[in-house]
Amino acid sequence: WGGKYWNDDVVQWLVRDWKISLLRAPMGVEDGGYLEGPESERQTVIVVVDAAIRAGIYVIIDWHDHRAEKHEGDARKFFDKMAKTYGRFPNVFFEIFNEPVLQSWLHDIRPYEQDIVKVIRKRTNNLIICGTRLWSQEVDVASEHPLEGSLNVAYTLHFYAASHREGLRQKARTALGAGVALFVTEWGTCSADGDGHVDLHEARLWLNFLAEHNISDAN
Repeated sequence: WGGKYWNDDVVQWLVRDWKISLLRAPMGVEDGGYLEGPESERQTVIVVVDAAIRAGIYVIIDWHDHRAEKHEGDARKFFDKMAKTYGRFPNVFFEIFNEPVLQSWLHDIRPYEQDIVKVIRKRTNNLIICGTRLWSQEVDVASEHPLEGSLNVAYTLHFYAASHREGLRQKARTALGAGVALFVTEWGTCSADGDGHVDLHEARLWLNFLAEHNISDAN
């Protein structure tokens, strides 16, 4: 998972050269990630989070998983430790389910996220970002049945400009109209598969949309 870039020097360089104010730390869970080496992966995340705190920027601790509901016990242990360690730093956010795919919001995703939110809330009131169905696109479905007691909780919206256009923005409008907060923790200018052309026109429409609705984003 690109381990050679998870260090203090890279974080400080991004702050100086790219002028970043937010860094997302996507910790892989499957395919050689946390499930195979929990302590080594957690320590890798710790290095980046500590560097971000020293640099005075926001940082997102991302449980980067498509099947998090299958790994709920592991997620509970991870987020309990991380919230205990970093809950006193208001610039540390917790993203608890990167991208659900075809799971049910009501029966799979929401119960998992409700449980992990409770774990984190025992330690901190920091922002928690919750993934939504269909690669974090169906924010409208999540807004119909939001998490209970969801103070300082946002729902994840992901887009790739060449694939996701006005239809997805309308889903976001529906969710906002229902009163939930959104956070775009991942987006790109090309197609969702990472291929295809760079769609600068749609990317500009998206950035204007985010600015209009005060939606934070990480790219």
